Order: sequence, then structure tokens, then C-alpha cells
Amino acid sequence: MRPIVSLLLVAVMTIAALAAPTPTRTVNKRSFKVPQRRSLGHPRDPSAAMAKAYSKFGWNMTSIDYNQNSAANPSATSKPTTTTQAAEHGEVTATPDDHDSQFLSPVTIGGQTLNLDFDTGSSDLWVFSTELSKAAVGGHTAFDSSKSGTFQLLEGEEFYISYGDQSGAAGIVGIDVVDIGGATVTSQAIELATAISSSFARNVANDGLVGLGFSSINTVTPHAQKTFFDNIAPHLAQPVFTADLHNDT
Repeated sequence: MRPIVSLLLVAVMTIAALAAPTPTRTVNKRSFKVPQRRSLGHPRDPSAAMAKAYSKFGWNMTSIDYNQNSAANPSATSKPTTTTQAAEHGEVTATPDDHDSQFLSPVTIGGQTLNLDFDTGSSDLWVFSTELSKAAVGGHTAFDSSKSGTFQLLEGEEFYISYGDQSGAAGIVGIDVVDIGGATVTSQAIELATAISSSFARNVANDGLVGLGFSSINTVTPHAQKTFFDNIAPHLAQPVFTADLHNDT
């Protein structure tokens, strides 16, 4: 009988252990940072960085003098889009807005100048237009297609774009002459907003966006349109663009 009693005692102790509450461990909420620190031991060398990028994709790199500005360095300027135009030395100012959340540049469309946000994450060139209500336009500069002698409506084409912050715009599409700092595309798709999100309406500094992403993600339907950069690239001495933005400058 003693072995049976011993077995029963072990079983009771096992059940008691399993039934005992497991002690809980309180873990305070935590966070972590990834602060930026400039490496003083590795001075910036733009030419070496460009050479590395070219080598990565197997491209041949021509000689570029990064110590000269575009006016003195023909290899860094854009070529004319037609053979009748004089040589272009393109430059446009990017002005920061709202704690550097966006950089706005003057863009001329059909002879009308609007301040547009250059966006590398999208591929639509859309603008505030007189197709919007006066309330929606508010303090924005709106493109008026009736005042452009070069605008052509693309019948049946529409666009609808939505961004990561839930802002967006939609409307009709046409083509017109677009000039950014002297670089000109004579038949660029322009998307005229007929509806916009409230966040765009409130941001009176921004009259629209210039998408610099891949043309394959352009939202115009039924026929996607090419971006300004894809249209101008064949006419550039160097078919690339870079960004060099400085804080609070």
C-alpha cells in the first residue's frame, strides 16, 4: 500500500504545482532612438559616391566636375528639348515650408507660374485648377486652362491619386508646355484637380505636386502618362537627378 500512497502524494503535489498561479513580470514601456551623427573621419566625396552608384549598375561614368556650378559647367545643365532652342542652363529655387516638411519650387505651365512640391514617391503632375470651386481654391494659385494658348484636353482621361497621409486629388487631364528652371517639355501631361482633400486645401503654400517617381505608377486612366523627368531625361547632359537639402537654410 505504501507505493500507492507515495504515487498519490506525488500526483497531488504535481496538480498543486500546476494550479499555482504563475508570477507575472511587469515590463515598463520602452522606446529607442537612432540619432544621426556625422562621421568626421569620412569626409563627403560626391564624385566617389556617384562613381560607386554607377559601378553598382554597370554604367559608364563620364567626367563630372562637382566643384563648378551649372552655369560654368555645361555637362551639368540640361539640353534644349527642340533644336530651335538655345542652350539651357536650368536652375530653380526650392523653398522650405512648414519646418522643412516640403520644398516648393516655381513651375511654369502654359505661361502660368505655380508653386509645386517635388515628390519622389509619386508620379503625377497635378495642380490646383479653376475647375475647382472658389472655396476649394481659396488662397492657392489655380491653373486656368482657358488662359493657356498651348493647353490641350485629353478627352476621356482622368486621374485619382491618394497619398500615405490619406490626402489626395482627382480630376481631368491635358497636355501643355511645362518649364522648370529653364528645362522645358512641350507636351507634358498636366492633371487638373476637380476635387482635393481638405489637407491640400488648407496648405495654401502648395499649388500641386510634381511626381518624380517611375512613370509606371502614374494614376491617369485609361492611359498612364510619363513624368516630367522621363520626358526631359533624353535631353539632359546627365539623365539623373539628385537631392541635396539642408536643414533651416
